Amino acid sequence: MKPLDAVVSRVSPVLKGAHYRRYGPTFNKERESGLVHVVNFQGSKWGDEFTVNVGVQIRELWELEMEAGYEVARRLRIEMPDLYKRTPEPAPRKPSKYVFESDCQLRLRLGQLIPPYQDKSWKYSRLEEAIKQVSDALTEMALLYLEMYASREDVVKHWMTDSPARFDGDWRVAKSGRDLLLKARLLKDLGRESDADGLIEQALKESEGTRWHGWAVWVAQRIKNHKDVGVPRRD
Repeated sequence: MKPLDAVVSRVSPVLKGAHYRRYGPTFNKERESGLVHVVNFQGSKWGDEFTVNVGVQIRELWELEMEAGYEVARRLRIEMPDLYKRTPEPAPRKPSKYVFESDCQLRLRLGQLIPPYQDKSWKYSRLEEAIKQVSDALTEMALLYLEMYASREDVVKHWMTDSPARFDGDWRVAKSGRDLLLKARLLKDLGRESDADGLIEQALKESEGTRWHGWAVWVAQRIKNHKDVGVPRRD
């Protein structure tokens, strides 16, 4: 058994006990329709240690990002055919049967939830210690932390805010233009159009003169044209 497989197998009961489903080194838990919590074990490319990734994916935001990336790539091929003539035709990406941590909108490393709140890796050579530390951190910190994002309303409330409930070192301190636009989509779905418009305006202003401006403009227009079809609710 590979070292990472041994780690995942030993820690698996903690996550399965919290109703996560395992897909290889990745675990998913759907909290409401299309909102999935993710825990992923990632081995080092040097092979002597591993880390743990934590994330939240909101399906409609993932779909928006995928659609935007495809549309921007398609337009670039039209506008600059000589530059892109040797690259394959872009194709829309289909969702997999489970959510990868890399496809989450909210992402962090488990170490960022543990004092001193920074990236952390664990050595296979100290396996028992590593398994205990990771299991404790998941139980006492990460799984509780993810529960603060159990609904879209929760995400809007906490994402990119100075909520007193947040831990030091988490993802909400980053207020990139991408995040502003994705949060704007959520706000619009929740009926808060004026708040959404404010974030869109801020994101477009920040993107001026950058290479992602075309992406931002397309996404902003898509959000403005989007009609709310109802936000999934928890049972």
